[in-house]
Amino acid sequence: MFYLAFENSVCKNYITEKFWYLKHLIVPIVLSRRVFNHTKIPDNVYIAVDDFNTVEELAEYLLYLQKNKTAYLK
Repeated sequence: MFYLAFENSVCKNYITEKFWYLKHLIVPIVLSRRVFNHTKIPDNVYIAVDDFNTVEELAEYLLYLQKNKTAYLK
């Protein structure tokens, strides 16, 4: 359901090649939303770790999406 598309550093204009491994409705999880701000990639096709205050909040959100197919498919 989810794919960790992390790099070992965050560069302003670099989107990891791991992001493009999108298959079978897998949602990539990226470290920073700001890397994607200058792109035409919709905000709802990935999850950004920096949108959450804690790892626990992120985990709760992922569990919510696993249980709620309608929310996941958004």
